[in-house]
Amino acid sequence: MLAVRPFLDAVFTGDTLFHGGPGATGRSFSDRPTIEVSVRDRLLTLPGGTVVHTGHGQDTTIAAERPNVPVP
Repeated sequence: MLAVRPFLDAVFTGDTLFHGGPGATGRSFSDRPTIEVSVRDRLLTLPGGTVVHTGHGQDTTIAAERPNVPVP
């Protein structure tokens, strides 16, 4: 579940996007291409300065993660 709070310039991504790229892609029940499409279509469209609060690890920004999500 994603929680976007535009007035806070922040998004809470849980396991969807981590610092360094898409998250939770190595599990048997996850589908990496689907997660990457979702990240590109829903998250990377946010302003670059949007802070990403991840489910694990350090926070990041949308701008910092754009190069970490492969384009098909």
